[in-house]
Amino acid sequence: RRSCESLGMQIAEVQRMSDAAQSEERQLSASNAEAEGEIARCRCRAAAAGERAAVAARQEESLRAKLVALQARVAQELQAAAQPAPDVSSEQVAYLQRKVEDRRKEHAKADQERIRLKGALQRHAGLKEVNGAGSTADSVVGGGSNSGPFDEVVSWMSMALFKSALVRRFFCVHLVMLYSWLVFLLWWLSSGNATK
Repeated sequence: RRSCESLGMQIAEVQRMSDAAQSEERQLSASNAEAEGEIARCRCRAAAAGERAAVAARQEESLRAKLVALQARVAQELQAAAQPAPDVSSEQVAYLQRKVEDRRKEHAKADQERIRLKGALQRHAGLKEVNGAGSTADSVVGGGSNSGPFDEVVSWMSMALFKSALVRRFFCVHLVMLYSWLVFLLWWLSSGNATK
Protein backbone atom coordinates (compact mmCIF):
# COMPACT_ATOMS: atom_id res chain seq x y z
CA ARG A 1 0.00 0.00 0.00
CA ARG A 2 2.81 2.41 0.75
CA SER A 3 4.45 1.53 -2.53
CA CYS A 4 1.17 2.39 -4.29
CA GLU A 5 1.02 5.73 -2.52
CA SER A 6 4.64 6.48 -3.33
CA LEU A 7 4.02 5.40 -6.89
CA GLY A 8 0.99 7.71 -7.07
CA MET A 9 3.11 10.57 -5.69
CA GLN A 10 5.82 9.85 -8.23
CA ILE A 11 3.23 9.77 -11.03
CA ALA A 12 1.84 13.12 -9.85
CA GLU A 13 5.37 14.53 -9.73
CA VAL A 14 6.10 13.20 -13.21
CA GLN A 15 2.81 14.71 -14.40
CA ARG A 16 3.78 18.11 -12.93
CA MET A 17 7.20 17.90 -14.53
CA SER A 18 5.61 16.94 -17.85
CA ASP A 19 3.22 19.92 -17.62
CA ALA A 20 6.11 22.26 -16.77
CA ALA A 21 8.14 20.87 -19.68
CA GLN A 22 5.17 21.31 -22.04
CA SER A 23 4.63 24.91 -20.91
CA GLU A 24 8.34 25.64 -21.34
CA GLU A 25 8.19 24.04 -24.77
CA ARG A 26 5.21 26.23 -25.71
CA GLN A 27 7.04 29.33 -24.46
CA LEU A 28 10.16 28.36 -26.37
CA SER A 29 8.19 27.73 -29.57
CA ALA A 30 6.41 31.09 -29.16
CA SER A 31 9.72 32.89 -28.60
CA ASN A 32 11.19 31.00 -31.57
CA ALA A 33 8.25 32.10 -33.73
CA GLU A 34 8.73 35.70 -32.59
CA ALA A 35 12.45 35.48 -33.31
CA GLU A 36 11.79 34.03 -36.75
CA GLY A 37 9.28 36.80 -37.47
CA GLU A 38 11.80 39.42 -36.34
CA ILE A 39 14.48 37.79 -38.50
CA ALA A 40 12.11 37.83 -41.48
CA ARG A 41 11.30 41.50 -40.87
CA CYS A 42 15.01 42.32 -40.57
CA ARG A 43 15.68 40.49 -43.82
CA CYS A 44 12.89 42.46 -45.52
CA ARG A 45 14.28 45.73 -44.17
CA ALA A 46 17.78 44.77 -45.26
CA ALA A 47 16.50 43.88 -48.73
CA ALA A 48 14.64 47.21 -49.00
CA ALA A 49 17.73 49.09 -47.80
CA GLY A 50 19.82 47.23 -50.36
CA GLU A 51 17.37 48.16 -53.12
CA ARG A 52 17.39 51.79 -52.01
CA ALA A 53 21.18 51.76 -51.94
CA ALA A 54 21.26 50.25 -55.43
CA VAL A 55 18.84 52.91 -56.72
CA ALA A 56 20.90 55.65 -55.06
CA ALA A 57 24.08 54.22 -56.59
CA ARG A 58 22.45 54.17 -60.03
CA GLN A 59 21.27 57.75 -59.61
CA GLU A 60 24.71 58.84 -58.44
CA GLU A 61 26.29 57.12 -61.42
CA SER A 62 23.88 58.82 -63.85
CA LEU A 63 24.48 62.18 -62.19
CA ARG A 64 28.21 61.70 -62.47
CA ALA A 65 27.84 60.84 -66.15
CA LYS A 66 25.71 63.97 -66.69
CA LEU A 67 28.25 66.08 -64.80
CA VAL A 68 31.10 64.74 -66.90
CA ALA A 69 29.12 65.44 -70.09
CA LEU A 70 28.25 68.95 -68.88
CA GLN A 71 31.87 69.69 -67.98
CA ALA A 72 32.97 68.51 -71.41
CA ARG A 73 30.35 70.70 -73.09
CA VAL A 74 31.32 73.75 -71.01
CA ALA A 75 34.99 73.17 -71.85
CA GLN A 76 34.11 72.97 -75.56
CA GLU A 77 32.04 76.16 -75.36
CA LEU A 78 34.81 77.99 -73.52
CA GLN A 79 37.33 76.83 -76.07
CA ALA A 80 35.04 77.92 -78.90
CA ALA A 81 34.43 81.29 -77.23
CA ALA A 82 38.16 81.85 -76.72
CA GLN A 83 38.86 81.42 -80.40
CA PRO A 84 37.81 84.39 -82.55
CA ALA A 85 35.41 83.75 -85.38
CA PRO A 86 37.12 83.21 -88.73
CA ASP A 87 35.26 86.07 -90.45
CA VAL A 88 36.16 88.64 -87.76
CA SER A 89 39.15 90.81 -88.57
CA SER A 90 41.80 91.84 -86.09
CA GLU A 91 40.67 95.48 -86.36
CA GLN A 92 37.19 94.51 -85.24
CA VAL A 93 38.61 92.51 -82.35
CA ALA A 94 40.80 95.45 -81.30
CA TYR A 95 37.83 97.82 -81.62
CA LEU A 96 35.64 95.56 -79.49
CA GLN A 97 38.40 95.20 -76.91
CA ARG A 98 38.72 99.00 -76.74
CA LYS A 99 34.96 99.27 -76.27
CA VAL A 100 35.06 96.68 -73.51
CA GLU A 101 37.87 98.59 -71.81
CA ASP A 102 35.92 101.86 -72.13
CA ARG A 103 32.87 100.18 -70.62
CA ARG A 104 34.98 98.91 -67.74
CA LYS A 105 36.31 102.42 -67.11
CA GLU A 106 32.78 103.84 -67.21
CA HIS A 107 31.67 101.13 -64.82
CA ALA A 108 34.52 101.96 -62.45
CA LYS A 109 33.62 105.67 -62.60
CA ALA A 110 29.98 104.86 -61.95
CA ASP A 111 30.99 102.73 -58.97
CA GLN A 112 33.10 105.57 -57.59
CA GLU A 113 30.23 108.02 -58.08
CA ARG A 114 27.83 105.61 -56.42
CA ILE A 115 30.18 105.25 -53.45
CA ARG A 116 30.53 109.04 -53.22
CA LEU A 117 26.75 109.56 -53.36
CA LYS A 118 26.19 106.80 -50.83
CA GLY A 119 28.64 108.46 -48.46
CA ALA A 120 26.93 111.83 -48.95
CA LEU A 121 23.56 110.22 -48.30
CA GLN A 122 24.87 108.58 -45.15
CA ARG A 123 26.33 111.89 -43.99
CA HIS A 124 23.01 113.58 -44.72
CA ALA A 125 21.11 110.84 -42.90
CA GLY A 126 23.49 111.17 -39.95
CA LEU A 127 22.93 114.94 -39.93
CA LYS A 128 19.19 114.38 -40.03
CA GLU A 129 19.39 111.96 -37.10
CA VAL A 130 21.53 114.37 -35.08
CA ASN A 131 19.56 117.59 -35.75
CA GLY A 132 16.08 116.07 -35.98
CA ALA A 133 13.75 116.04 -38.96
CA GLY A 134 12.21 119.48 -38.38
CA SER A 135 15.45 121.40 -37.98
CA THR A 136 16.91 119.75 -41.09
CA ALA A 137 13.88 120.71 -43.15
CA ASP A 138 14.13 124.26 -41.79
CA SER A 139 17.80 124.54 -42.60
CA VAL A 140 17.27 123.18 -46.11
CA VAL A 141 14.20 125.25 -47.01
CA GLY A 142 14.23 128.37 -44.92
CA GLY A 143 17.86 128.59 -44.03
CA GLY A 144 17.22 129.62 -40.43
CA SER A 145 14.99 129.51 -37.42
CA ASN A 146 12.43 132.00 -38.88
CA SER A 147 10.63 129.32 -40.92
CA GLY A 148 7.17 128.57 -39.65
CA PRO A 149 4.40 126.08 -40.36
CA PHE A 150 3.61 127.71 -43.73
CA ASP A 151 7.20 127.14 -44.85
CA GLU A 152 6.99 123.53 -43.77
CA VAL A 153 3.78 123.01 -45.77
CA VAL A 154 5.31 124.67 -48.83
CA SER A 155 8.48 122.60 -48.55
CA TRP A 156 6.42 119.41 -48.15
CA MET A 157 4.32 120.28 -51.23
CA SER A 158 7.38 121.06 -53.32
CA MET A 159 8.99 117.78 -52.27
CA ALA A 160 5.76 115.95 -53.18
CA LEU A 161 5.74 117.69 -56.57
CA PHE A 162 9.28 116.61 -57.29
CA LYS A 163 8.83 113.06 -56.06
CA SER A 164 5.47 111.91 -57.44
CA ALA A 165 4.74 111.85 -61.19
CA LEU A 166 0.99 111.70 -60.48
CA VAL A 167 1.09 114.86 -58.37
CA ARG A 168 3.18 116.64 -61.01
CA ARG A 169 0.65 115.74 -63.71
CA PHE A 170 -2.25 116.82 -61.53
CA PHE A 171 -0.52 120.14 -60.83
CA CYS A 172 0.13 120.73 -64.55
CA VAL A 173 -3.51 119.97 -65.43
CA HIS A 174 -4.58 122.31 -62.65
CA LEU A 175 -2.38 125.11 -64.03
CA VAL A 176 -3.67 124.59 -67.59
CA MET A 177 -7.28 124.74 -66.42
CA LEU A 178 -6.62 127.81 -64.28
CA TYR A 179 -4.90 129.77 -67.04
CA SER A 180 -7.48 128.75 -69.64
CA TRP A 181 -10.22 130.00 -67.29
CA LEU A 182 -8.35 133.29 -66.79
CA VAL A 183 -7.92 133.71 -70.55
CA PHE A 184 -11.61 132.99 -71.06
CA LEU A 185 -12.58 135.55 -68.41
CA LEU A 186 -10.29 138.19 -69.95
CA TRP A 187 -11.73 137.48 -73.39
CA TRP A 188 -15.27 137.62 -72.09
CA LEU A 189 -14.65 140.88 -70.24
CA SER A 190 -12.93 142.42 -73.24
CA SER A 191 -15.69 141.32 -75.62
CA GLY A 192 -18.35 142.57 -73.19
CA ASN A 193 -16.66 145.98 -72.95
CA ALA A 194 -16.21 146.14 -76.71
CA THR A 195 -19.92 145.56 -77.39
CA LYS A 196 -20.87 148.27 -74.89
